[in-house]
Amino acid sequence: MIITIPDNIIDRKKISEKKLKFEFACFLYHRKILSLKQAAKLCETDVIQFQKELTKRNIYLNYDISDLETDLQNLKSL
Repeated sequence: MIITIPDNIIDRKKISEKKLKFEFACFLYHRKILSLKQAAKLCETDVIQFQKELTKRNIYLNYDISDLETDLQNLKSL
Protein backbone atom coordinates (compact mmCIF):
# COMPACT_ATOMS: atom_id res chain seq x y z
CA MET A 1 0.00 0.00 0.00
CA ILE A 2 1.27 3.47 -0.84
CA ILE A 3 -0.01 6.58 0.88
CA THR A 4 0.67 9.84 -0.91
CA ILE A 5 0.88 13.07 1.06
CA PRO A 6 1.45 16.23 -0.95
CA ASP A 7 4.84 17.80 -0.24
CA ASN A 8 3.32 21.23 0.40
CA ILE A 9 1.39 19.86 3.39
CA ILE A 10 4.47 18.27 4.93
CA ASP A 11 6.82 21.16 4.07
CA ARG A 12 4.72 23.63 6.04
CA LYS A 13 5.17 21.59 9.21
CA LYS A 14 8.84 20.69 8.58
CA ILE A 15 8.21 17.00 9.22
CA SER A 16 10.74 14.57 7.79
CA GLU A 17 9.66 11.31 6.19
CA LYS A 18 11.32 9.39 9.03
CA LYS A 19 9.47 11.35 11.72
CA LEU A 20 6.19 10.94 9.87
CA LYS A 21 6.70 7.17 9.72
CA PHE A 22 7.33 7.09 13.48
CA GLU A 23 4.23 9.19 14.17
CA PHE A 24 2.07 6.97 11.99
CA ALA A 25 3.48 3.74 13.42
CA CYS A 26 3.03 4.99 17.00
CA PHE A 27 -0.57 5.92 16.23
CA LEU A 28 -1.31 2.50 14.71
CA TYR A 29 0.41 0.70 17.60
CA HIS A 30 -1.46 2.76 20.20
CA ARG A 31 -4.77 1.89 18.50
CA LYS A 32 -3.71 -1.81 18.58
CA ILE A 33 -3.78 -2.02 14.79
CA LEU A 34 -0.10 -3.02 14.56
CA SER A 35 1.98 -5.19 16.85
CA LEU A 36 5.20 -3.86 18.35
CA LYS A 37 7.28 -5.72 15.78
CA GLN A 38 5.11 -4.60 12.86
CA ALA A 39 5.26 -0.96 13.95
CA ALA A 40 9.05 -1.11 14.32
CA LYS A 41 9.30 -2.61 10.85
CA LEU A 42 7.17 0.20 9.43
CA CYS A 43 9.69 2.68 10.88
CA GLU A 44 12.59 0.61 9.57
CA THR A 45 14.02 0.33 13.07
CA ASP A 46 14.44 -2.28 15.76
CA VAL A 47 11.93 -3.01 18.52
CA ILE A 48 14.06 -1.37 21.25
CA GLN A 49 14.36 1.92 19.35
CA PHE A 50 10.62 1.86 18.64
CA GLN A 51 9.92 1.32 22.36
CA LYS A 52 12.03 4.42 23.07
CA GLU A 53 9.89 6.39 20.62
CA LEU A 54 6.75 5.16 22.37
CA THR A 55 8.20 6.33 25.70
CA LYS A 56 8.84 9.82 24.28
CA ARG A 57 5.15 9.98 23.37
CA ASN A 58 3.91 8.54 26.69
CA ILE A 59 2.47 5.49 24.91
CA TYR A 60 2.51 2.34 27.01
CA LEU A 61 3.17 -1.15 25.74
CA ASN A 62 0.09 -3.13 24.78
CA TYR A 63 0.38 -5.76 27.48
CA ASP A 64 -2.71 -7.02 29.26
CA ILE A 65 -3.69 -9.67 31.79
CA SER A 66 -3.89 -12.43 29.18
CA ASP A 67 -0.32 -11.61 28.07
CA LEU A 68 0.81 -11.82 31.69
CA GLU A 69 -0.96 -15.15 32.20
CA THR A 70 0.66 -16.55 29.05
CA ASP A 71 4.08 -15.38 30.19
CA LEU A 72 3.55 -16.93 33.63
CA GLN A 73 2.53 -20.26 32.09
CA ASN A 74 5.59 -20.17 29.85
CA LEU A 75 7.82 -19.52 32.86
CA LYS A 76 6.26 -22.39 34.80
CA SER A 77 6.95 -24.78 31.94
CA LEU A 78 10.70 -24.03 32.00
